[in-house]
Amino acid sequence: MSAQTVGAAEAERYAGCPTLSAFRQHESDPASVARSAAGVELGSVYRSALNGFSAELTPAVVAALRNNPNVAYVERSATAHAHGQVTPDGTARIGASANSGLRVGDGRDERVDVDVAVIDSGIDHTHPDLHVVRRVNCVGVTSCVENAGMDDNGHGSNVAGIVGGLDNGIGYVGVAPGARLWSVTSLNSKGSGSTEEKVVWLRPVRPDAGRRRRPAPARRARRAHARERAAPVRGATPGRRACGSAPPGTCAHAGPRPAVRRPR
Repeated sequence: MSAQTVGAAEAERYAGCPTLSAFRQHESDPASVARSAAGVELGSVYRSALNGFSAELTPAVVAALRNNPNVAYVERSATAHAHGQVTPDGTARIGASANSGLRVGDGRDERVDVDVAVIDSGIDHTHPDLHVVRRVNCVGVTSCVENAGMDDNGHGSNVAGIVGGLDNGIGYVGVAPGARLWSVTSLNSKGSGSTEEKVVWLRPVRPDAGRRRRPAPARRARRAHARERAAPVRGATPGRRACGSAPPGTCAHAGPRPAVRRPR
Protein backbone atom coordinates (compact mmCIF):
# COMPACT_ATOMS: atom_id res chain seq x y z
CA MET A 1 0.00 0.00 0.00
CA SER A 2 1.45 3.36 -0.95
CA ALA A 3 1.89 6.00 1.68
CA GLN A 4 -1.01 8.40 1.66
CA THR A 5 -3.02 10.56 4.01
CA VAL A 6 -6.03 8.81 5.51
CA GLY A 7 -9.23 10.54 6.44
CA ALA A 8 -10.29 11.10 10.02
CA ALA A 9 -12.93 8.36 9.83
CA GLU A 10 -10.42 5.75 8.59
CA ALA A 11 -7.79 6.73 11.13
CA GLU A 12 -10.36 6.52 13.91
CA ARG A 13 -10.75 2.77 13.22
CA TYR A 14 -7.17 2.21 14.43
CA ALA A 15 -7.56 4.03 17.72
CA GLY A 16 -7.08 1.79 20.76
CA CYS A 17 -6.34 -1.31 18.62
CA PRO A 18 -3.02 -3.09 18.01
CA THR A 19 -1.61 -1.94 14.68
CA LEU A 20 1.15 -3.32 12.48
CA SER A 21 3.47 -0.94 10.64
CA ALA A 22 6.03 -2.11 8.08
CA PHE A 23 8.83 -0.10 6.47
CA ARG A 24 10.04 -0.08 2.89
CA GLN A 25 13.75 0.18 3.75
CA HIS A 26 15.60 -2.02 6.22
CA GLU A 27 17.88 0.92 7.03
CA SER A 28 15.09 2.43 9.12
CA ASP A 29 15.11 1.17 12.70
CA PRO A 30 11.46 0.41 13.54
CA ALA A 31 11.89 0.90 17.27
CA SER A 32 13.48 4.32 16.82
CA VAL A 33 10.76 5.43 14.43
CA ALA A 34 8.04 4.24 16.78
CA ARG A 35 9.52 5.99 19.82
CA SER A 36 9.98 9.22 17.91
CA ALA A 37 6.25 9.59 17.42
CA ALA A 38 4.09 10.89 20.24
CA GLY A 39 1.22 8.67 21.41
CA VAL A 40 2.80 5.35 20.43
CA GLU A 41 2.53 2.39 22.84
CA LEU A 42 5.16 0.11 21.33
CA GLY A 43 4.46 -3.60 21.23
CA SER A 44 6.60 -6.03 19.23
CA VAL A 45 9.50 -5.04 16.98
CA TYR A 46 10.18 -7.09 13.82
CA ARG A 47 13.53 -7.25 12.03
CA SER A 48 13.48 -10.62 10.22
CA ALA A 49 10.36 -11.53 8.29
CA LEU A 50 9.62 -7.85 7.92
CA ASN A 51 11.00 -4.55 9.19
CA GLY A 52 8.35 -3.00 11.35
CA PHE A 53 6.57 -2.92 14.68
CA SER A 54 3.21 -3.37 16.35
CA ALA A 55 1.82 -0.69 18.61
CA GLU A 56 -1.24 1.05 20.01
CA LEU A 57 -1.62 4.11 17.78
CA THR A 58 -3.74 7.21 17.92
CA PRO A 59 -5.54 8.36 14.74
CA ALA A 60 -3.01 11.17 14.36
CA VAL A 61 -0.04 8.78 14.46
CA VAL A 62 -1.72 6.49 11.93
CA ALA A 63 -2.11 9.41 9.56
CA ALA A 64 1.50 10.49 10.12
CA LEU A 65 2.85 7.00 9.42
CA ARG A 66 0.76 6.72 6.27
CA ASN A 67 2.38 9.96 5.05
CA ASN A 68 5.89 8.69 5.82
CA PRO A 69 7.54 7.70 2.47
CA ASN A 70 9.50 4.93 4.22
CA VAL A 71 6.36 3.21 5.49
CA ALA A 72 5.04 0.49 3.21
CA TYR A 73 1.72 0.03 4.99
CA VAL A 74 -0.14 0.42 8.26
CA GLU A 75 -2.85 -2.11 9.01
CA ARG A 76 -5.03 -3.05 11.92
CA SER A 77 -4.17 -6.27 13.75
CA ALA A 78 -6.59 -9.10 13.00
CA THR A 79 -7.56 -12.22 14.91
CA ALA A 80 -7.01 -15.59 13.24
CA HIS A 81 -9.26 -18.59 13.87
CA ALA A 82 -8.66 -22.26 13.21
CA HIS A 83 -11.13 -23.93 10.86
CA GLY A 84 -13.70 -26.20 12.49
CA GLN A 85 -14.00 -29.23 10.24
CA VAL A 86 -12.84 -29.77 6.67
CA THR A 87 -13.80 -32.43 4.11
CA PRO A 88 -10.57 -33.08 2.16
CA ASP A 89 -10.60 -32.87 -1.63
CA GLY A 90 -9.62 -36.53 -1.86
CA THR A 91 -12.59 -37.63 0.23
CA ALA A 92 -14.95 -35.62 -1.96
CA ARG A 93 -13.24 -36.71 -5.18
CA ILE A 94 -13.94 -40.41 -4.60
CA GLY A 95 -17.61 -39.70 -3.92
CA ALA A 96 -17.62 -40.27 -0.14
CA SER A 97 -19.28 -36.92 0.57
CA ALA A 98 -21.98 -37.68 -2.00
CA ASN A 99 -22.79 -41.05 -0.42
CA SER A 100 -26.12 -40.64 1.38
CA GLY A 101 -25.34 -43.65 3.55
CA LEU A 102 -22.17 -42.10 4.94
CA ARG A 103 -23.39 -38.49 5.22
CA VAL A 104 -19.78 -37.29 5.38
CA GLY A 105 -19.39 -33.75 6.67
CA ASP A 106 -22.57 -33.29 8.72
CA GLY A 107 -20.61 -33.29 12.01
CA ARG A 108 -22.93 -35.78 13.75
CA ASP A 109 -20.22 -38.34 14.54
CA GLU A 110 -22.17 -41.26 13.08
CA ARG A 111 -19.51 -43.96 12.75
CA VAL A 112 -19.08 -46.43 9.92
CA ASP A 113 -19.34 -50.07 11.07
CA VAL A 114 -16.04 -51.38 9.70
CA ASP A 115 -12.62 -52.44 10.98
CA VAL A 116 -9.44 -51.20 9.28
CA ALA A 117 -5.90 -52.23 10.20
CA VAL A 118 -3.29 -49.55 9.54
CA ILE A 119 0.03 -51.35 9.18
CA ASP A 120 2.44 -48.46 9.30
CA SER A 121 4.35 -46.43 11.87
CA GLY A 122 1.47 -46.81 14.32
CA ILE A 123 -1.43 -44.51 15.21
CA ASP A 124 -1.60 -41.80 17.83
CA HIS A 125 -4.27 -43.52 19.94
CA THR A 126 -4.72 -40.36 22.04
CA HIS A 127 -5.80 -38.29 19.05
CA PRO A 128 -9.37 -36.98 19.60
CA ASP A 129 -10.24 -37.36 15.92
CA LEU A 130 -9.34 -41.08 15.61
CA HIS A 131 -11.21 -44.16 16.86
CA VAL A 132 -8.42 -46.59 17.76
CA VAL A 133 -9.78 -49.86 19.20
CA ARG A 134 -6.64 -51.98 19.27
CA ARG A 135 -2.91 -51.45 18.94
CA VAL A 136 0.14 -53.70 18.81
CA ASN A 137 3.83 -52.97 18.48
CA CYS A 138 5.82 -55.22 16.13
CA VAL A 139 9.00 -53.12 15.92
CA GLY A 140 12.17 -54.40 17.59
CA VAL A 141 10.46 -57.48 19.05
CA THR A 142 10.25 -61.17 18.13
CA SER A 143 6.55 -61.27 18.93
CA CYS A 144 4.12 -58.34 18.74
CA VAL A 145 3.28 -56.68 22.05
CA GLU A 146 -0.37 -55.88 22.79
CA ASN A 147 -1.46 -52.39 23.88
CA ALA A 148 1.88 -50.92 22.85
CA GLY A 149 3.31 -48.80 20.10
CA MET A 150 3.07 -45.07 19.51
CA ASP A 151 3.38 -43.26 16.20
CA ASP A 152 6.84 -41.69 16.39
CA ASN A 153 6.86 -40.85 12.69
CA GLY A 154 3.41 -39.38 11.97
CA HIS A 155 2.78 -41.22 8.71
CA GLY A 156 0.56 -43.90 10.24
CA SER A 157 -1.63 -41.35 12.01
CA ASN A 158 -1.99 -39.41 8.77
CA VAL A 159 -3.12 -42.58 6.96
CA ALA A 160 -5.52 -43.35 9.79
CA GLY A 161 -7.05 -39.88 9.49
CA ILE A 162 -7.55 -40.30 5.75
CA VAL A 163 -9.26 -43.63 6.39
CA GLY A 164 -11.43 -42.91 9.41
CA GLY A 165 -11.16 -39.34 10.71
CA LEU A 166 -14.26 -38.68 12.83
CA ASP A 167 -17.11 -36.58 11.46
CA ASN A 168 -17.31 -34.62 14.70
CA GLY A 169 -16.94 -30.97 13.75
CA ILE A 170 -13.14 -30.77 14.12
CA GLY A 171 -10.16 -31.62 11.93
CA TYR A 172 -10.48 -33.57 8.69
CA VAL A 173 -13.21 -36.07 7.85
CA GLY A 174 -12.08 -39.52 6.73
CA VAL A 175 -13.37 -41.68 3.89
CA ALA A 176 -15.08 -43.98 6.42
CA PRO A 177 -15.67 -41.67 9.40
CA GLY A 178 -15.30 -43.37 12.77
CA ALA A 179 -14.03 -46.67 11.38
CA ARG A 180 -12.60 -48.95 14.08
CA LEU A 181 -8.86 -48.52 13.61
CA TRP A 182 -6.30 -51.21 14.45
CA SER A 183 -2.86 -49.72 14.97
CA VAL A 184 -0.12 -52.12 13.87
CA THR A 185 3.28 -50.54 14.39
CA SER A 186 5.63 -52.17 11.89
CA LEU A 187 7.72 -49.12 10.93
CA ASN A 188 10.03 -47.24 13.25
CA SER A 189 10.35 -43.50 13.85
CA LYS A 190 12.28 -43.16 10.58
CA GLY A 191 9.54 -44.92 8.64
CA SER A 192 11.59 -48.10 8.15
CA GLY A 193 10.99 -51.73 9.07
CA SER A 194 12.68 -55.07 8.44
CA THR A 195 11.17 -58.02 6.61
CA GLU A 196 10.95 -59.91 9.91
CA GLU A 197 8.96 -57.09 11.48
CA LYS A 198 6.59 -57.02 8.53
CA VAL A 199 5.86 -60.74 8.88
CA VAL A 200 5.45 -60.67 12.67
CA TRP A 201 2.26 -58.60 12.48
CA LEU A 202 0.37 -61.21 10.44
CA ARG A 203 -0.64 -63.06 13.59
CA PRO A 204 -2.24 -60.11 15.50
CA VAL A 205 -4.06 -58.91 12.42
CA ARG A 206 -5.50 -62.42 11.86
CA PRO A 207 -6.10 -63.85 15.36
CA ASP A 208 -7.61 -67.02 13.87
CA ALA A 209 -4.72 -67.58 11.42
CA GLY A 210 -3.60 -71.21 11.39
CA ARG A 211 -6.83 -72.50 12.92
CA ARG A 212 -9.76 -73.91 10.97
CA ARG A 213 -13.04 -73.34 12.68
CA ARG A 214 -15.25 -76.43 12.95
CA PRO A 215 -18.46 -75.69 11.10
CA ALA A 216 -21.63 -75.40 13.13
CA PRO A 217 -24.06 -78.38 13.02
CA ALA A 218 -26.45 -76.60 10.69
CA ARG A 219 -23.61 -75.69 8.34
CA ARG A 220 -22.33 -79.29 8.36
CA ALA A 221 -25.82 -80.57 7.50
CA ARG A 222 -26.10 -78.17 4.55
CA ARG A 223 -22.72 -79.24 3.23
CA ALA A 224 -23.59 -82.94 3.54
CA HIS A 225 -26.86 -82.37 1.71
CA ALA A 226 -25.05 -80.47 -1.06
CA ARG A 227 -22.55 -83.31 -1.48
CA GLU A 228 -25.39 -85.86 -1.60
CA ARG A 229 -27.17 -83.90 -4.31
CA ALA A 230 -23.99 -83.55 -6.32
CA ALA A 231 -23.18 -87.32 -6.28
CA PRO A 232 -23.67 -88.88 -9.77
CA VAL A 233 -26.15 -91.76 -10.09
CA ARG A 234 -25.28 -94.82 -12.13
CA GLY A 235 -27.51 -95.07 -15.17
CA ALA A 236 -28.74 -91.51 -14.94
CA THR A 237 -29.00 -89.31 -17.99
CA PRO A 238 -25.64 -87.58 -18.59
CA GLY A 239 -25.54 -84.17 -17.02
CA ARG A 240 -28.31 -84.97 -14.48
CA ARG A 241 -27.77 -85.52 -10.78
CA ALA A 242 -29.66 -87.35 -8.06
CA CYS A 243 -31.67 -85.41 -5.51
CA GLY A 244 -30.93 -87.70 -2.62
CA SER A 245 -33.20 -86.99 0.33
CA ALA A 246 -34.39 -83.63 -0.92
CA PRO A 247 -38.18 -83.13 -0.84
CA PRO A 248 -39.98 -83.95 -4.12
CA GLY A 249 -40.26 -81.01 -6.46
CA THR A 250 -37.20 -79.22 -5.11
CA CYS A 251 -34.79 -80.55 -7.74
CA ALA A 252 -34.69 -82.61 -10.94
CA HIS A 253 -34.67 -86.35 -10.26
CA ALA A 254 -32.31 -88.62 -12.18
CA GLY A 255 -33.66 -90.89 -14.87
CA PRO A 256 -34.51 -90.95 -18.55
CA ARG A 257 -35.94 -87.75 -19.89
CA PRO A 258 -39.66 -88.30 -20.79
CA ALA A 259 -40.56 -88.19 -24.44
CA VAL A 260 -42.28 -85.03 -25.60
CA ARG A 261 -45.21 -85.63 -27.97
CA ARG A 262 -45.54 -82.94 -30.57
CA PRO A 263 -49.07 -81.86 -31.52
CA ARG A 264 -50.19 -82.92 -35.02
